[in-house]
Order: sequence, then C-alpha cells, then structure tokens
Amino acid sequence: MARSTFFEHQRRLNEPDKYAHLKKLITKIFNNSNATYGYRRVWRALRNENEIVNKKLVRKLMRQLGLVSKIRRKKYTSYRGTTSHIADNVLDRNFEQSAPNKAWVSDVTEFRVAGTKVYLSPIMDLFDRTILAHTLSSSPSTKFTSRSLSDAIALFSPGEGLIVHTDQVRLPSFSGHPICTDLVSVREDVHCESTAQEIHAGVPA
Repeated sequence: MARSTFFEHQRRLNEPDKYAHLKKLITKIFNNSNATYGYRRVWRALRNENEIVNKKLVRKLMRQLGLVSKIRRKKYTSYRGTTSHIADNVLDRNFEQSAPNKAWVSDVTEFRVAGTKVYLSPIMDLFDRTILAHTLSSSPSTKFTSRSLSDAIALFSPGEGLIVHTDQVRLPSFSGHPICTDLVSVREDVHCESTAQEIHAGVPA
C-alpha cells in the first residue's frame, strides 16, 4: 500500500462521522418498528421528522449498521361470504388425535418478500404435528390451496373418514373427495389460530 493511501485512510478514520446523528435516528426508527421497517419506510419516517435525505443513503447506512428488516407475515383470508361447502365443526376444537391420518389442518399465510406477495399453504397432521406437504405461490388460487392437500393425500394415502380442517380457506374441489369426511371452514377460532402458528413453525425453511 502506498504511503499516501495509508495516511488518507488514517485521516478518514480519525475524522468525525458526519452521519452519526442520522445513524442514530435510523437505528431508533428501525428498533421502534420492531425490526419490520425496510429502508423505504425508514426514509419516510425520517421525512416525517424533517430529516430530508436521499433514499439510497438510508439504504447504504442501514447496510453499514446491519439493520435488516424481518419478513412481514400476515394471515391470508379468502373468506368473502358463504363458501362452497361448510361442514359442521366435527373437531369441536379437539386438536389432539390418537392416530395419524385422522385429522389434518390447513392454513394459508401471506408473506411479503422484496415487495412481492408470496402465499404458503401447508398441511399438518394433528397426531404429531408433522408437516405432510406444502406449496408456495404468487397468487392464492383454489388450485394452489388444493395442491398441498392433493400432494399430502398422494404421499400418505389416508383411509376413508379423513377430516380436513381449514381456516377460511376454500377447497371446493375436495368437498366430494371419497376419503374426506368433512372439509371444515372455521371463520373465527382461537384454537385454530394457535394451531396455524404451529403449522408455519414446522414448515422447512
């Protein structure tokens, strides 16, 4: 390394950080958002505090600070009135099963990755909380939600009388399936919500 380069580097290290105040603000905004804000939302929050800076600078400083936003996830709801088939809630909040392939649960969650919506639909066996199958899609179509169930049936060949418990998800193509005794659609169920969290916790990354 040339002497001039070395001394220039040392000079820069000894200079006060001109972005120190901005970095503190960025860190504060990021932490207050519970690490959910990306650089765009941090930039907008800065503008609300009359800190007018370049958006690219905010992104650069966040990278330097190691501030990476979490992937935001929200529950996807497809329910818009009456579904094509709603069976009685035969599980009656009984989310414990004594044998495999007696009762499965399905849930759809919407993720936002790099500004793009992604939908995840897993199938979980209530017997041991095993994830039997899952699908990813950029659109929450009926074909998408049915595919994970179709894959699980093909892989595990459950016998007749299988109960498939869904939370606000339409699976009309399976309402007449010979092995599905009930397709249960539950609009509001705290137990189902907690089970849905188990489902997504068990899906491989």
